Amino acid sequence: MKVQWWLIGAVMLLVVGAGYNVYKIKEDTTSATQLAAATDRIKLADYVSGEWDEVVIVTPYTSEQEMRAVGIPATRLRDTSITYLDDRVLLAFFEGDTFTKYSYMQRVSGIPHTTRFTRAEAIVHKNNPSPK
Repeated sequence: MKVQWWLIGAVMLLVVGAGYNVYKIKEDTTSATQLAAATDRIKLADYVSGEWDEVVIVTPYTSEQEMRAVGIPATRLRDTSITYLDDRVLLAFFEGDTFTKYSYMQRVSGIPHTTRFTRAEAIVHKNNPSPK
């Protein structure tokens, strides 16, 4: 009987772990790498693959409550460091009303607050680091 309870506990732990991985959305690191290599003017559709028709660009210090107000389920993000970091922006991609993936990239210029763009409008300008 002791072994059965241990087995049931192990199975429950696996089910909870699998459920967590399905619920939480991982950062799209492939897009993040491609965006990091891009320079100056970036048309996001050229660098971010997959099904998406809108992107919300979340600026630094945006709270989770503000993210929810624009449709981003902040509790599903594995990394919500945008709430306290100022060196990057969060790109949240949507297909219709469905949040599909997210990525971070170096801070961009010309976007003073969190803004939603269509796929065709999603063109950003990277901030170039100042020479030291």
